[in-house]
Amino acid sequence: MAGRPRKPSALHILEGTAIAVRMNHNEPVPTISDDLRPPKWLSLESRRIWRWMAPRLLQMRVLTDADRDAFGLGCDAMADYLGYRATIQEHGSTYETTTMQHDTMIRPRPEVAMMADAWRRAERIFSAFGMNPSARSKVKAMAEEDIDPMETFLAKGT
Repeated sequence: MAGRPRKPSALHILEGTAIAVRMNHNEPVPTISDDLRPPKWLSLESRRIWRWMAPRLLQMRVLTDADRDAFGLGCDAMADYLGYRATIQEHGSTYETTTMQHDTMIRPRPEVAMMADAWRRAERIFSAFGMNPSARSKVKAMAEEDIDPMETFLAKGT
């Protein structure tokens, strides 16, 4: 499948780009919970990251029960990133090795590439949750007591 992934209808509504003919009127709408527990499969470090970041997403009213595993993967990626970063801080970003000709060669640590990959994974997942300024700028935040825009839109379409 090529191209951009489809935006959820709620985002189109919030951005003001909703067109009734193009909307999925049967799109599932997950409930937002105030008490989401991390998935059991998360490591101890990933759980720490969950407890640090989840309250922000709950306050932004973004994290739902349907998103637990995706957010957990982001926490795992961040834990990987922090682990590789700690190794690099302790041992440096390069190491010396000797070639067959007895020359000294300086090589990058494998953790450098693994850290970059973990950061890309974390950034991609956390962006989907609006965890950076450009991702947040695409959505207009709604006050908690406002009327649900999806309900309003669906009511007009019927």
